[in-house]
Amino acid sequence: MYDTHSGKQLQTHERNGFESLNRNSGFRWCWMDNTHVVEIALLTNPLAGSLTSERCLVLWSSERNNPLISVRSPNATSLAASPDGTQFAEGGKDGKIRLRNAETLEIKQTLRVHDGALNAIAWHPTLPYLATAAGDSRVRIWNWATGILMEEYGFFNKPPEQLHWSPDGRILAVGGSARYFLKPTSCEGEKN
Repeated sequence: MYDTHSGKQLQTHERNGFESLNRNSGFRWCWMDNTHVVEIALLTNPLAGSLTSERCLVLWSSERNNPLISVRSPNATSLAASPDGTQFAEGGKDGKIRLRNAETLEIKQTLRVHDGALNAIAWHPTLPYLATAAGDSRVRIWNWATGILMEEYGFFNKPPEQLHWSPDGRILAVGGSARYFLKPTSCEGEKN
């Protein structure tokens, strides 16, 4: 952490045992609140300093230099925090979303949403909806409270890599090799 006025380094995170994913392997993290971040990282062997193939989730605080907690999560590919920061969605290589507690990282709910790996997740700002994008070049919108598929879009030439809801939740931006703006009908009649 740096002070932007002075340029002085205020704090560093001790990464012993964890290695950040690089951009090519899917660098992923998300803010949970004003001081906490969840990151998908790789476990390292503390004796040999080598990387393992196992992924984990690490909860960091910007106010501490050591991780608060970590859990193994070998399928993790993408993350999205709930609007209130009490939970987050973890997308996986196994086509599942795991809803996790933001403080304990414990799984609260699991939902199979695609047949392949998830590239991106976006949490709707006001509704219990999650948008998902996967390697099958499809975007789906789920009601995570009921597990019901609300809508599906499959006209993308290449798999979408990013999803972002507009602040009012009426438009879903989809990014990848091209940009799309979707107006899901399941969000039209909702009061946001």
